[in-house]
Amino acid sequence: MKKVLLNQFFLDKEKDISISIYRKNEDELTYIIETPNHKTGNLITNVNCK
Repeated sequence: MKKVLLNQFFLDKEKDISISIYRKNEDELTYIIETPNHKTGNLITNVNCK
């Protein structure tokens, strides 16, 4: 089965952190956390440390 995007949402109103949920097969979901407005990846590290 091809990976299918089920949903995408943002964790904050500034849309700095995006979560995409994919269905890989009938009983397996995967997710990808992205920071589309921050190319260095520092934002996720900073949020995790608080």
